[in-house]
Amino acid sequence: METRSFNIPSENKSLVEDQIEKLNRRANKLSLPNITLTWGKAFLDRRTLKGSSKDVLVIPVEVSGPLNVSYDGYKFIATLQHLTTGENIIRAISDNDWIIPAVYHNSGSQCEHCQVNRYRKDTYLVVREVDGKTYQVGSSCIEDFLGGNSTNDVLKKATLISELIHFMNGACSGGGSNNDELFYITNFLTHTVACIRYHGWISKSVASSSGEMATVARVMSNIDEAPSGTMPCPIIPEDSEKAKLAAEWAESLPDEACDQSDYLHNIRAIARSGMVGLRTTGFAASIISAYDRELAKHQPKLISSHVGVIKMREEFDLTLNNIYNGRSDWGAYSRYTFRDDRGNILVWTSSAEQDLELNKKYKIRGTVKAHTEFKLIKQTEISRCEVVMYYE
Repeated sequence: METRSFNIPSENKSLVEDQIEKLNRRANKLSLPNITLTWGKAFLDRRTLKGSSKDVLVIPVEVSGPLNVSYDGYKFIATLQHLTTGENIIRAISDNDWIIPAVYHNSGSQCEHCQVNRYRKDTYLVVREVDGKTYQVGSSCIEDFLGGNSTNDVLKKATLISELIHFMNGACSGGGSNNDELFYITNFLTHTVACIRYHGWISKSVASSSGEMATVARVMSNIDEAPSGTMPCPIIPEDSEKAKLAAEWAESLPDEACDQSDYLHNIRAIARSGMVGLRTTGFAASIISAYDRELAKHQPKLISSHVGVIKMREEFDLTLNNIYNGRSDWGAYSRYTFRDDRGNILVWTSSAEQDLELNKKYKIRGTVKAHTEFKLIKQTEISRCEVVMYYE
């Protein structure tokens, strides 16, 4: 068992504890000892942000566990994440006993065992302990590199420890440091769910062409306003629950799926880190839409048909599925999308905001305005509506 020491801003304490709990679940599957935390006495640390200094409450913590990975005379010292520029992001595994040669800062994804220079997402740096010689090896070559011996999940162990050290180094920031601002992933996704519930999902590309605000921009605005309680998209308890489930889904994505999709690889990496940085907000916000698509795959397909007679006033038993708040040349409006028990979609657009809750069932009386299609799906537009009954 090895121990590393870190100084964590007090605001990141619960984030660290939650992430260690997640990593321990993975460690158990690999038959590794648990990672433990030992908190010390808090102190004030002078930190600088944009030229201004302030005192930040910091808690020292010792992390103990299987923090070094060795196998058959070789010590794993880092994982290399390869960028398209040929440069590498280095995530150290070992302590400062080994200095990583500068050549590996921009060595690309070359494997020094098979000598094949092809694109790889990650490679591993290993040191031969007898003479200190360093090698960069691809994941598919590790077993052969070690003389054909079984690696016994050594790569998974190395990846886990790499993620732990990277996470702890990132968690040392905050509280006024110059480093990337960090958000706890469940909190970030909770704001994302609330913004999508009010405005729907709007990607950056759609926003640039339509003039609307992208979802990720709404989320950041919502987070900024949260301390004052004036959030444009208020949070309800169901938002937090959905955010938690979406984060767990992304974190548990299987290797086979992530190997075939860079996007899935990226959102799993973000979920596993437990943190969202300013450079990963776009990927992180998209987790909710990806989770919704996954849920839709496992739901029975309901075919929407047109219902009612145009210009006739009728009553419908409807469940509210979505609320979209927008603005047109005539002012603000809210669009309420319902489904009936047969899967038919009905849409009510109102200039006045209605006191309706998502996933609740209502008896609605309204005039059938038009039979239309949206993305090749039939929907019935209703107007001049009133709620006749609220179902429990």
